Amino acid sequence: MSDIRTLTVVYGTRPEVIKMAPLIMALRREETLDVTTVNVGQHRDSLMLVPPVLRMGDDQKFSISQDGLGLTDISTRAWRTVSRALDRSGCDAVVVQGDTSTALCGALAAAYAHKPVIHLEAGLRTGNPASPFPEEMHRKLISDVAGLHLAPTKTARANLVREGVPPSDVQVVGNTSIDASRIALEAWSPERSAVPADLLAEGRDLIIFTAHRRENWDKMEDFSRLLRRLATRYPQIGFVLPLHPNRLVTDVLQLGTSHLPNVRLLGPMPYDDMMKLLTRARVVVTDSGGLQEEAAALGRPTLVIRDTTERPEGIEAGVAALAGTDVDTIEKLVCTLMDSPEEYRRMARPSTCYGDGRAAERALRAIVDFMAGSR
Repeated sequence: MSDIRTLTVVYGTRPEVIKMAPLIMALRREETLDVTTVNVGQHRDSLMLVPPVLRMGDDQKFSISQDGLGLTDISTRAWRTVSRALDRSGCDAVVVQGDTSTALCGALAAAYAHKPVIHLEAGLRTGNPASPFPEEMHRKLISDVAGLHLAPTKTARANLVREGVPPSDVQVVGNTSIDASRIALEAWSPERSAVPADLLAEGRDLIIFTAHRRENWDKMEDFSRLLRRLATRYPQIGFVLPLHPNRLVTDVLQLGTSHLPNVRLLGPMPYDDMMKLLTRARVVVTDSGGLQEEAAALGRPTLVIRDTTERPEGIEAGVAALAGTDVDTIEKLVCTLMDSPEEYRRMARPSTCYGDGRAAERALRAIVDFMAGSR
């Protein structure tokens, strides 16, 4: 009987590729494992924004993406695709990451095929099924079928245990987003960069603003008004908007801010460029989960423009604040950070609250132990 155990790693969106990459690197170095990667293709063009250093290559590649698809169509396509891929691979276990439609359908397809499910970035919770939607629902459903839960933090582990997951099935490993950001920054090259050089100039102060979550789609007009007020108040500051591919988001923000001389609208950013830009940020205003993690590691004060967050660790560490979605409140918090050196220094410090850059290493050891016990 062979001592080699086979794993299928399933992903389909840009964030999944980025967060899976450090783990896939580690898994492929492990002599006791044979790894097959399956790219479902939930995100199509945006996968080109993953820098070469984080592209692991797809053993099986599909494309379920199509303009105008709703959640039901995306999920149906993802489920069928992963089911066919698992029929081909004949693996011993399946790894999924996070809370996307691809992750949920990958986990359910594995469970239907009687394959153990390993969930990377397990245990994130807001406690509100509608925020974020559908991600909160997805990650709870994945937890119901997972056999190994790789939690990024102690808080995430506590969430799982409180829901009835046996403590022995949960391992705290950190978040691989921190691993990925370090890899990307080390490999970043100005020759390949798509970032305008003036934005990276020493001494340049930037405020980075991003918004894309479904729950914020109806607030884009308000956010445009907020940006106009802030850009007028701080004409010496560069306001950088890396725009999301979703036109429901970008069209409104572009229309409301493109005439402002100190507002720079950038297309969807390659990940390594985004991390380099983040190192120049004075303040980050975002509804992105990944940026909350990466900004904390880099010591960039972050205002989370959501009413809830499944990543409370940054707030508890004092490097982020939950700003909500009321533009007057957000404006007041931005102005406090810009005008109060003491308040700024309090938040502007690197934190390991989401990880120390060694999450993939810990996850690998947990997976090897889990696979040995599942023989």
